[in-house]
Formats: sequence, structure tokens, C-alpha cells
Amino acid sequence: MVSEDFLHAEILHEEMNRLLMNAGVSFSALKGVAVGSGPGSYTGLRIGVSAAKGLALALQIPLYAISGLKMMLSQSAIESEKEVLVVMDARRNEVFGAWRRKSGLLDDPAAIIVDDDFIATHAHHTLVVLGENASKLRALLPQETTLIDALPSVKSICMKGLDLGEPVDLAYFEPVYVKPFVPTVSKK
Repeated sequence: MVSEDFLHAEILHEEMNRLLMNAGVSFSALKGVAVGSGPGSYTGLRIGVSAAKGLALALQIPLYAISGLKMMLSQSAIESEKEVLVVMDARRNEVFGAWRRKSGLLDDPAAIIVDDDFIATHAHHTLVVLGENASKLRALLPQETTLIDALPSVKSICMKGLDLGEPVDLAYFEPVYVKPFVPTVSKK
């Protein structure tokens, strides 16, 4: 029996078609394709980016890559003089993260892994942590830390008119992989 939890690769194209049909938009009306560039799960990124590249190539339209960390940052009106750590759940009790400096920009669009050593290095800061399951870090961070749980939302980005920047090169674009892919045997 196949679990329905892991069928996104099989139904992604059907769901894209359904979305456009419900919106009353044809594929030929599309002017560009936006895809999440990561960080995220290796398999999920590969599937999403492959589908987006294929669509952009077939329709001969530009492909834009959007960082999930930037998505979360753009939808949150954080009025903080402090640096903000923007995080995404990386499973296995880890998060991917990047610093939003006082200038408002993210330090490293490739993101970093936030682990015990990283937290120890920055424990003297009073932090604001924004992101998916930010509260997972409660035990590691000083009591004064402000934790804001938030998920990336493409809808909020589109509504706010986020600058997508320049299109990426279809042949050379790869998503942001923070950790190397390590195949494992299923425990099920």
C-alpha cells in the first residue's frame, strides 16, 4: 500500500492545472513562473524546481526563484532595532536560518544551519526569531528572546508586490541546499 502523504510528485502537475482552471487562467496566459528556491527538503525542492523549470521551458517564459526565508521576512512587519533570525524547519530538531540585519537585508541567501554551536556563539544577543516553528528554539535561547511562528506565504508576497528580481537561468539554476543529501533507509 502506498502512503498518500508522499504523492506530491505524482499530483503536482494535476494541482497546477486545477489551480489555473479554478482561476480561469490558461497556461498560455502566464508571463512567468515563480518557484521557492529553498532552503527546504532535498526531494521537495527537486520536485518543485523541476516542475517549474519544465513549465517555464515549455511556455518559453522566465523563471523567478524566491527564498522561503525572504518570503517570511517580507510578510512580517517587524519593527525591531535588533537583528532578526529568520528560520525554517529542517526536521530532526534543526532549523535553517539567516540573519536579517538592521538594514533589513538577509545576510546569506543560501541560509545556514542553526544548531547548538551556532546558538552558543550568539547566546549573548537579545534575539527576535521569526519563522516556521521558531518556538522549537525556546529551550536553546535566552528567556528574553522573542519567538514569532510564521510560515512562508506566496500569496502574501504576490499581494505586496515583492520584487522578484531578475529571472534565473533555466539551465544552471539549482535550489538552495543547506545540508548535503544523505539517503536513508525508511523506518516504516
